[in-house]
Formats: sequence, C-alpha cells, structure tokens
Amino acid sequence: MGWTLTVLIAVGLTGTARTAMAEPEDPITVLVYVTNQAEITQRVLAHALAEATRIYNCIAVRLVWTENAATKYRFAIRITTKPLGGNPVDLHALGAAPGTKQARGTSSVA
Repeated sequence: MGWTLTVLIAVGLTGTARTAMAEPEDPITVLVYVTNQAEITQRVLAHALAEATRIYNCIAVRLVWTENAATKYRFAIRITTKPLGGNPVDLHALGAAPGTKQARGTSSVA
C-alpha cells in the first residue's frame, strides 16, 4: 500500500509539473531609437546592439533598433561622452539616466 501510494503521488506530481509549464509566448516587440553621439565605431555599436538583443530575447522581448528619429519608438538610447549636467556618475555604472527630481530619466533626444 505504501509503495503504491508513493508511486501514484510521484507520477501525479510529475504530470502536474509538465502541464504547469507554460508554452513560450510570442515575444513582445520594442522599437528602440539609438543616437551615437559618442561616434563609437559601427562594429562596436553593432556588437553592443546584438548583445542587448540576445539578452532581451531570453525574456521574450524582441528589440528592434532604429536610428530614424521620425519613427514612433518606445525607448531612446543616447550614447554620449558628455557629462550628465554635472551630476557625478559612479565609474562602475553601466549607464545613467539624466533628469531632475521632478522629471527623472528624461532628456531631449535631439
């Protein structure tokens, strides 16, 4: 009786785990506008965009890159060498968002 119950529970839990696993959803597409004000090489830029695309694909987000400001983009990335309004940035930071206490993370893209 004990073995039968154990086997039934094990089989039941295994079946539940399989049906609980969700099928992969269609990726969400996000249009991202990129400006290369730092004038990094196209090779380096292409490598960075490909790596970001690969990382976001892992979470079912498909990034579409554009350099055309006239498109209706969702996010903007500005690659620049200019300081962000005199605010100190940690040298170990991967990025920073400009702004004020009233409007964090906003900036003119032009």
